[in-house]
This record gives sequence, C-alpha cells and structure tokens, in this order.
Amino acid sequence: MSGVQVLWHHERDLHPRAPILHGETLWLVEDAGVAVIDLSQGVVTEVRPLLHGAVCAAAPVSDGVLFAFTDGSLVTIDGAGDVGARIRLSARIGRLVPGDNGLMHAIGEGQLVTLNIPTTATVPLR
Repeated sequence: MSGVQVLWHHERDLHPRAPILHGETLWLVEDAGVAVIDLSQGVVTEVRPLLHGAVCAAAPVSDGVLFAFTDGSLVTIDGAGDVGARIRLSARIGRLVPGDNGLMHAIGEGQLVTLNIPTTATVPLR
C-alpha cells in the first residue's frame, strides 16, 4: 500500500508528548496514565493510575518503553501494559537518551545518571 495509512484513531485527549511506536505496539500518554495499543490485534490496555505525576520523558527499551515522571520515578511498561522495573531518582528527569549496549542516560536538573535497564527484573520503588 502506498501513501498515508491510519494506524490508530484515539478518542481521548493526549498529552503533548509524541506517541512511541515500537514494533507493532503504540504507547500514548494520557492525563490518567498510558494507553498501550497492540496495532496488529487492535487491543488497548490502559495503565492507570500512575501516581508519579506527569510524564516528562519517554524512550523505547528492549521490553517496552521507559517513562520518566515529575517525581523522579522511572517506570518501564511493556507491550502487554505490565509495569516492570521501577526506580526513583532524586531529581526530575527532562530527557532520556539511549546509549550503547542497552544503557539509558537520564538527564535533568544538573544530573546525568546512566542506567542499565534489565529486561525482566523488577526494581522496588524507593
């Protein structure tokens, strides 16, 4: 097929944050949480409530998307809508920059923190 193709039409308001398309899955940031859409099946999983504040940054990782919140929390959400690794940093993160070898650099408020995001581990919220 050539030209423009509609992949998904979302009926609720979204934050002014770019959607993340990773494989056949689309992550959308909403007021109340994150909507995870499996585009091949048309299934929507809503991840809410996320009580960490607003999303400041997001970046794809091997098993889903890493989200940074205003309270300094970093949370991974996979393609099934399951919340995985969680960690809280002391500062608000403004940007997430993917690095080599599965590393992620969290940048914000005078800090640079380099993370190794585990693919299956769960890290308790501090």
